[in-house]
Amino acid sequence: MTPKNYKAKFHFNEKDLAHDIYNAYTTSGNARIAGGKITIAIKKYKVHLMMTMIRKIMVEQNLDITPRVALRLQERLFNRNVAYPTLIAEFAEKGRTSSNRSDVFNKIDDLVDMYKGEAESEMMSVEAKINEIKSREKMRSQKSG
Repeated sequence: MTPKNYKAKFHFNEKDLAHDIYNAYTTSGNARIAGGKITIAIKKYKVHLMMTMIRKIMVEQNLDITPRVALRLQERLFNRNVAYPTLIAEFAEKGRTSSNRSDVFNKIDDLVDMYKGEAESEMMSVEAKINEIKSREKMRSQKSG
């Protein structure tokens, strides 16, 4: 999918994360259930940030990103990946066939070299932000409960 016709489909920002964490603390009957809900919220937030990085690369480099290219970039930039159905929903183009596949595959090494430091830095700051939100929402839930 090229930048000119791209519209982001997957969103889960800091507000969503804080909301889900607060709800986990206030509506879960026990710590295990709350912990599971918080883990799910954190994973969604990290997926959002990884997808945002792929979108940024797509726009900055004016690239044709397919689900397979996005998967390879995420594996290489973050040492993790997003569920393939999520990538299909985000980057697939109806009617696209292997005969008109993306030419970005031969640029992946260069893209990783260009963006790996930024991706690592982003994930470190994300971990700090997640911990901050968890602490804040836990305190807020204790005040309201």
